[in-house]
Amino acid sequence: MEPQGDAQLSWSTRFGTLVAGGALGAVLAPIPAMMRVRSGGEHGASLWLSWAALAALTLGPALVLVMVFRAARFGLRGGPGGPWVRTGGLFIWLALVLGFDVFFGAALRATTHHHALAGVTFAFFTLASTGVSALAARRMALALGDRSVIAQRIFAVFAVLAFVGLLGLSVVRVGRGLGTSLPSSYGVALVDAAALLLACLFAAQPIFTRARFLAFVGPPLALAVAVAGVSALRKPDVHAMVPAYAPDHAMVLDLFRR
Repeated sequence: MEPQGDAQLSWSTRFGTLVAGGALGAVLAPIPAMMRVRSGGEHGASLWLSWAALAALTLGPALVLVMVFRAARFGLRGGPGGPWVRTGGLFIWLALVLGFDVFFGAALRATTHHHALAGVTFAFFTLASTGVSALAARRMALALGDRSVIAQRIFAVFAVLAFVGLLGLSVVRVGRGLGTSLPSSYGVALVDAAALLLACLFAAQPIFTRARFLAFVGPPLALAVAVAGVSALRKPDVHAMVPAYAPDHAMVLDLFRR
């Protein structure tokens, strides 16, 4: 029996699994930040409180990204071509977004010394590049839809290799920064952004979309993440940890201060 398509699921099931996916992405995405917190000497209860705070700050962006990834998968599935084209379209989209962000971030780091302004500029550029890259990836997928299976496989393999190569390049750049001095705000932001993308891509997989039980546990889980995070942020040491170890999350925290 074939798995039930997304279009056949009820609105409540789609909403519940979306919220569950966002909560899952929010819990997984802060792992690199937590490694930095742990390397800074935090252990035990304070480490878990820091994780709760970062997960709560990630919840909103994670919900949006899971929704975007699910819509992108549905849109690519609606076009011509088989699974090779859909896989290639998804990874070429991720590669384009990552490529734009890597090179723009490098230019921004070389020309801008105001960290707050650079962070806001980088965030808006990432949002714009995500949309433009999605359109370009869909055009490529549509162009490959009526080509041979061999051409579609080459496209998919090239897209995966391009994404892995750019991801490796970004890790090398961050590693050089870690080896010479304190991690730059751009390097840390890039690592956290990549972790968020990968966590939300994982949380947007069909196995979670079609799991009906997640429709019931998703909203309570997201609420628990939010409540635990807000409670943790009330502690001064946890509140001070965010800008010190997680600049991306600090920008979200600043939005609630205004």
